Amino acid sequence: MGKDISLFITYYINLFGNRQSYDGADKCFENLIEPYLELYTAEQFIQLIEKINTNCQLNQRWRAHGNNTEIYRFAKKILPVDFDYSQYTNFKYNADDSDLIQDTDELNDDGQLLF
Repeated sequence: MGKDISLFITYYINLFGNRQSYDGADKCFENLIEPYLELYTAEQFIQLIEKINTNCQLNQRWRAHGNNTEIYRFAKKILPVDFDYSQYTNFKYNADDSDLIQDTDELNDDGQLLF
């Protein structure tokens, strides 16, 4: 990854980490965090998870769980297999897709939702 984009990502993580409103955090995630997750380094993922863990405007917002799950899906490809996510008690996420659907009665025979 180029040094310039890495600097921008670190800057975006800091902007996101300092959000003081749920709406501001949602917009910041959507515009500055999510589009670049595939470019994050291990250090940037750790920094992002730490920011989320320590800022209630990030970890208590309505979209946090889904956004954190997306972060986790990218981070697990970069961070060591034995990385201890449990030390970040406010970073809540689904560890795999099977957690997203709790009730299999909501699926048809092809495994698709019945909506």
